[in-house]
Amino acid sequence: MNTNLIKNVISLGIVQIVSYISPLLLFPYLSRTLGVDGFGIVMIAMSICSLGFIVTDYGFNLSATYWLARNKTKKKYVSHYIGAIFTVKLLLAFLVSFFLYIYHACGLTELSHRKDILSIVSLICVVQAFQSAWFFQGIEKMKQVAFYSVISKLLYVILVLLFVDKSGEEIKVLYCLLISNFVGSIVSLLGIYREGYYIYRPSLNLILRILKRGFSFFISRLSVSAYTAASTFIIGNFCGNGQAAIFSAAEKLYQAGVGVTSPVSQALYPYLARTKDRILLYRFIILCIPVLFIVGGGCFYFSSQIINLIYGRGFEAASDILKVFILCSFVNFISVSFGYPAFASIGKLNVANYSVILGGGVQIIAILIVFLFSSISAKNIAYCVLFTESFVLVFRVSFFLILSHRRYCRGGV
Repeated sequence: MNTNLIKNVISLGIVQIVSYISPLLLFPYLSRTLGVDGFGIVMIAMSICSLGFIVTDYGFNLSATYWLARNKTKKKYVSHYIGAIFTVKLLLAFLVSFFLYIYHACGLTELSHRKDILSIVSLICVVQAFQSAWFFQGIEKMKQVAFYSVISKLLYVILVLLFVDKSGEEIKVLYCLLISNFVGSIVSLLGIYREGYYIYRPSLNLILRILKRGFSFFISRLSVSAYTAASTFIIGNFCGNGQAAIFSAAEKLYQAGVGVTSPVSQALYPYLARTKDRILLYRFIILCIPVLFIVGGGCFYFSSQIINLIYGRGFEAASDILKVFILCSFVNFISVSFGYPAFASIGKLNVANYSVILGGGVQIIAILIVFLFSSISAKNIAYCVLFTESFVLVFRVSFFLILSHRRYCRGGV
């Protein structure tokens, strides 16, 4: 097995562990310190940050990774390419800030009146746009991502534990997130130079080409947000901070579980784009599924105890939602594995894009149906996510098998 691939899987594993363990270390503290409503406010704000990141990323974690995996030896051209991406990211970050201003001006929800929180969220969206995981993933040097992620996440944990000690200090949590993201972005940018690349001024033509090339990836990532990052925001606006807290409590544990397995698919993506070695993909899936069933089954059985242990009193209702998300984790692992890594191996990334765009549409329709029946709640939104993830899985596996069979019949690899 390729040594560099193993190193990237390990590095991505470190990134994911730190990314999800650090919040899990803080959640017991924040849920008890801020209370259910305060915790809900922070989770809604972080949901907006996640949506902002999806917009400023513009699908570069897919389109740029794919391009860099094939062109990383052309350092001068890559440096212009990096400059073009950061130009686009900066423009999109200002666009996100503008939409947050409009959201505040409308004043339709409780959070929209919190100008202080929305201002900090806007700054976080600008700062996090300059973190460069897409670059290091593309050149297959994920140890750099592990390095700046560890620094950023540990700093966040330390700052929160030092400065947040009573109810009503939600804004301090966001200040800590802003500072840690700023430090992470600086370390990330320095890492680009350490690898022998630079940030050159791009031509307008290159910027336009990158915008065109990344558009389908952007739409696909935006569609994914309909059943991932947007859920807490939707619940918070329609059901209040308490329901947002309950939903997010379960969702964060689900995301932590997904994060444990995602390094495999993230590392496989550029590798399969280059080598087309689908047998390796099958081996990873077969190896991971039994472990996932054993761990997931245990978490399903002890869901109430897990929620009580991590979040404390007031979050008991999150237990049933966690069970739904555990089912989602099984579906998501197979779906992600048969997503961009699998379709990169047969040169059909557009199909993976279509699957998530359709998934976003399915989720929006599901939420509209729930809304029309006046049944929006944390648990029902979780069921919508499970239904959408299942739809995406069936779509991806079906089309991958069909296209692989056609390729084989035509004498392809």
